[in-house]
Amino acid sequence: MCEQRNANTTSEQNVGRELARKFRWVEFAQIASNVILAVVGIIALCIYSGQLTEMRKSSKAAQDAANAAESAATTAKDTLVDQKNLFQIEQRPYIVVADGSLQFLNPPTASSPIKANITFKNIGKTPAFRMVWNIALLKFTAEPNSGHQKLRNFLTRNYAELADKNTAAIKELSTFSPKLRVELDLAPQATVFSTNQEPPVVLSGDELSVLQKAGGVALFYIGVVNYRDSFGDEYETTFCDLYFGTDPRVWHICDSNNTIK
Repeated sequence: MCEQRNANTTSEQNVGRELARKFRWVEFAQIASNVILAVVGIIALCIYSGQLTEMRKSSKAAQDAANAAESAATTAKDTLVDQKNLFQIEQRPYIVVADGSLQFLNPPTASSPIKANITFKNIGKTPAFRMVWNIALLKFTAEPNSGHQKLRNFLTRNYAELADKNTAAIKELSTFSPKLRVELDLAPQATVFSTNQEPPVVLSGDELSVLQKAGGVALFYIGVVNYRDSFGDEYETTFCDLYFGTDPRVWHICDSNNTIK
């Protein structure tokens, strides 16, 4: 019986050792597996991190490329607009008062209506279309203490009246059929002649004497011209000349109101 018990004990011990050995192998296998999985995970994490970095770089590069393309498109558009504007500035019509064209029909005399001729010229490279203009020959009498302010008010008021007349004329012409519309188109280097009309300027004997002595009476010849170019853009020319003295051939250019817009 004792021998049988010892044999059984020995057998159980052997079985226990074998199970312990197998369990240790399983533990080692699990540890190794975990280590391998950890290494694989680290490698995968590095790969994913690298991919994410590359994706971010690619995304930034794509955004930079898109920004560069947008900037290039904007620059090209601005350049095209600038070129168009420069082309129009170079090629557009320019209406001016022809040199030496201001001439009295007759030298100013007392108690007689005074009229003077003027010639407009297109010095541009393309025709001026749909020209409309209004001109006026006006008498101005200066005052000792308020001459400058009175002159500014005088010119401002009369230019506004001429501009209003042009606006009304353009509006009226636009209501007519193109076949019935009467408008002036002026070719490059061509001219058009005009004479001031109503109201007539009449000087008294005393005013004529002051005018000839340049003592405070002057004649202002002013005008506003509106026209278009072949693109349909609108332009405006204003002019201002004044006369005083004894020589009817001598007109003076005003310090202001000679503009081309």
